[in-house]
Amino acid sequence: MISILSVLFLISAIRMDIDDDTSLDFVWDPASGDPDFYRIYVSVDWGKFKFFGTTPTNSCTIPGEDGHIYRIKVQAATEDGRVGPESDESDPVLVVLNPLGIDLGWGIWDKSVCPFPSKTRLLQNYPNPAKSETWIPFQLADPAYVRIIIYNLTGRTVRRINLGYHPPGFYLSPSRAILWDGRNEKGERVSSGIYFYEMKADGFRERRRMILVR
Repeated sequence: MISILSVLFLISAIRMDIDDDTSLDFVWDPASGDPDFYRIYVSVDWGKFKFFGTTPTNSCTIPGEDGHIYRIKVQAATEDGRVGPESDESDPVLVVLNPLGIDLGWGIWDKSVCPFPSKTRLLQNYPNPAKSETWIPFQLADPAYVRIIIYNLTGRTVRRINLGYHPPGFYLSPSRAILWDGRNEKGERVSSGIYFYEMKADGFRERRRMILVR
């Protein structure tokens, strides 16, 4: 029988990237018995391990998605049908796109391990200046009902965006941040200029400036 000599260990920690490269790299000690390949089993969000594919080397790359947790197991095998026992599972890896390069801490929310900020913040929009649309990132230290209000330079309300209830966490990537499409309440495109955006989250309130260039 082929045996894996040691517990699988992880090369990559949290993958944080803005260019949609959410792949995760895993590596493990080679098995004894001269295996021809390794079978790879993947678990997503604490679900059951499912067969993913094979690799001839003692490493693999798993495609991930923002906000999901991944674990793997491997099993050494030979072309003549011999297989070894499955390895222990890897440490869980949470994929978090982080366009602002913020240091992430860890916390527990609803029995799940997740990135956890120490304080609630409204962050700078990106891109800024924006041409047609822009993302507004934020972070919550506590669960809250979140609302964004966009004002023009004279203080007049341009757009209200009600996000509803959100658990604590980092809302940084395009899939989690707030998208403003550069339109007002009537769906009309607003003109170029300086705008202000304000976040209200229960007792929290903060305002920042952004520039729109058509």
